[in-house]
Amino acid sequence: MAVLVILVWLVTSPLAGYSDTRQRLINTSATSFTRLTVFSVQNTRNRDTAVMYIKLDDLVRATRDARNALFDLQEI
Repeated sequence: MAVLVILVWLVTSPLAGYSDTRQRLINTSATSFTRLTVFSVQNTRNRDTAVMYIKLDDLVRATRDARNALFDLQEI
C-alpha cells in the first residue's frame, strides 16, 4: 500500500506542482506508517518473548533437578 501511495505521489507531483503542502502530506504519511510498523513489530516481538518465557518455565518445572529459585524473577 505504501509503495502504491508513493507511486501515485510521484506521478501526480509534476502535474499538480511540487508544493510544500504535498511534501508535508507525504512526509507525515511516511512518518505515521513507520510508527505503525515499528509498533506492530515490537508488539509481535513482545508476545514471542512472553511465550518463550512461559515455555522455559514449563521446561524448568518439568525437570526434577532444576534450580527453580529464580522463577518469575521478571515480575518482582
